[in-house]
Amino acid sequence: MEEFDVVIIGGGFAGISCSLELHDNYVKHIIVEKNHSLGGQISLIANRIRNLPGTIFENGKDLESSLERTSSELLLPISRNEELVEIDLSKKIMKTSKTTMRSKAIVLATGARRCELQFEDENELSKKVFYMVEGKEDQLQGKRVVVVGGGDSALIEALWLAKYSKQVALVHRKKEFHARPDLINDIHKQKNIVVYLESKVEGLKGTAEIESVLVKNLRTEKSENIFCEAVVAKIGQIPNNQLFIGQVKMDSRGHILINEYMETSNSGVYAIGDLASPPYWRLAVASGQGSVAARSVMNHLWNQQL
Repeated sequence: MEEFDVVIIGGGFAGISCSLELHDNYVKHIIVEKNHSLGGQISLIANRIRNLPGTIFENGKDLESSLERTSSELLLPISRNEELVEIDLSKKIMKTSKTTMRSKAIVLATGARRCELQFEDENELSKKVFYMVEGKEDQLQGKRVVVVGGGDSALIEALWLAKYSKQVALVHRKKEFHARPDLINDIHKQKNIVVYLESKVEGLKGTAEIESVLVKNLRTEKSENIFCEAVVAKIGQIPNNQLFIGQVKMDSRGHILINEYMETSNSGVYAIGDLASPPYWRLAVASGQGSVAARSVMNHLWNQQL
């Protein structure tokens, strides 16, 4: 069995930030990352990243490359292509696809995965829904597109599509968008974006390709067909918490509850990034949480020695 002071589960932005702090303080630790690349979902970010102090990244892949350079230059302890299989948070014992390890503290940084549209009558058309537009822009140009969602990602996609598409319909379940004010203002300025608030996509229609979507107004309960040739869905994320259920307290959406020190309900276990509650999907937040968790972990290790 391999022994570490700290095991970080997940090599996303939050996990790397935590590792950097532990590395600078000579704490024996390891990052367990199931993929070969670092950064989690940041590679899916298609727009410029300008809300990190000090620099601007052209897109998520640009930031991912920066993470790879940093981790390589500093020789951060990362085990790639290693997936967590079982974990006992109380005993701090983990079984992975490669080995079994034990630690004095655990930092959970497994992030989240995208939500997908659910229909009562699933068919082949549901496979035609776009969840990631990057690299597929040519398939959407000049078409009528329905965008589903009300956060930053949905509005960013709608604004981009409005430049190249005939018409964009933006469908959101709530009364208001939960996005940046500047994005909301831009949406209302676009003449070829039609907004459907308090509405839900109930079905897809077409033969071999999507030809229209059935949209129900949740307030009036009236439904209508919106003719389109493509559907893009940006409807949030689901925390990757499967192996932690029943071992730490979570909120109603499955995010792990933490305090200001990133501590969970299980002593010596910390949660950061998109996995933690309350979720606030910003890279700067993930980075800060990683640093705070590292400091909390070091205090935990110090107290164990007393």
